[in-house]
Amino acid sequence: DEPFAGRQTKLETSTRRWTMTLVSGAIGSSIGFGLMCCTNAVMKLPMLRRPWEHIAMTGVIGYIGHLWPKWEADAKARVDEMREKRGLPPLELKPWAFDYIKADEEAMKKMKEAAASSS
Repeated sequence: DEPFAGRQTKLETSTRRWTMTLVSGAIGSSIGFGLMCCTNAVMKLPMLRRPWEHIAMTGVIGYIGHLWPKWEADAKARVDEMREKRGLPPLELKPWAFDYIKADEEAMKKMKEAAASSS
């Protein structure tokens, strides 16, 4: 039995994955379009001077936004693997960031005490 097996829930369900990638792709697309509009505004040019640039930025940054949840899940898997090697519980994924839990502080104290007593 693993000590932290019951705490972690499965994030990767099909519906949630598609919803996250669609939403993050839409957010990335709107950021790309807005970035091009702001760039033209700063240079005091017409907002939609070269529409193909807006389409390109919308596509590129939208694709980065589409990939973002996958990158975040991969990062969490790597962090959890490192934490498991150190005997720490896995991170809990909150809506906007990773959450460090109180068990981390207790585990770190035990590791420091063990290191101090062995040396």
